[in-house]
Amino acid sequence: MLTIRPLEPFAGQFFNGAAQLQLEAGNLFAVVDCLDRIAPGFAEVAELRVAFAVNGAASSDWSAPVPAGAEVMLFPRVAGGQCGKVSALKEPRVAAVRRALGDASFRRLCDGVRRVRGGSFDLQELLHVLDTVYQDSADRAELARLTTQRRYTELAEHCRTRLGRERFHAIVREALTPYSCVVTTNFDTLLEDAYARYAGFVPRTPTGAELGQQGTLLLDEAFFILKAHGDAARPETMVFTADDYRRIIHATPAFQAVLGGILLTHAVLFVGYSLNDVNFRLLLDNQLTVFNGHVPPRY
Repeated sequence: MLTIRPLEPFAGQFFNGAAQLQLEAGNLFAVVDCLDRIAPGFAEVAELRVAFAVNGAASSDWSAPVPAGAEVMLFPRVAGGQCGKVSALKEPRVAAVRRALGDASFRRLCDGVRRVRGGSFDLQELLHVLDTVYQDSADRAELARLTTQRRYTELAEHCRTRLGRERFHAIVREALTPYSCVVTTNFDTLLEDAYARYAGFVPRTPTGAELGQQGTLLLDEAFFILKAHGDAARPETMVFTADDYRRIIHATPAFQAVLGGILLTHAVLFVGYSLNDVNFRLLLDNQLTVFNGHVPPRY
């Protein structure tokens, strides 16, 4: 509860000569609003003519919190002084937001703007915040509507318009590669060449024969392409024959460990892979058995 002490001429003009009033308010915005309810017209006068002191100290920041139990004095403003903030209370958009939020939430909004600004703010800054919040809410509603109706071309157009072409395309490029790694049995360099065109650099491309020296591959959390059957540029890593399978795949604990780690820590999307490799099927079935089916999804 705050104690409000209006000095003349305001005590007689608006409050029937009362020496003090008691009311609940969190900042001077709310004080003026409450007093305007008691004495309609006070807010308009306050903007031009009223100065405030909180516990004896002059205060021009109407968004600053006023401590509970404080004494707020109203006195005539010195000529030339301007606050320029209470018009926010009468501006139609702000008034509508206040009614929708309620006084307590509106005070928290003002306090939040003040903290971000690092001090007081004016009507234009408050309106900018409200416009941003409104536009964000409208955008979310429009995106939800377009998504529900599966109008994906219009959805993309809306996003590109709001974000701008450069930012939109950057987000699309990032979204196109949400993968931690790619495992391939191909020998060619098509995947790393495509990634280099997108990212500007060639990712790590260890082969199955080289995993014994790649103990931190998963820990590093950097995108990589695991070429399980080797690389055409490194003939010694290529898997063709039964002997190659025994030497590189079956007899290499690191290969089984890394592949098992990928399967246990990531959802896996299989594309064009027949799953007819007996040892790989055994690895999948073994994980399902050991963990009672509680493994990351495989698609």
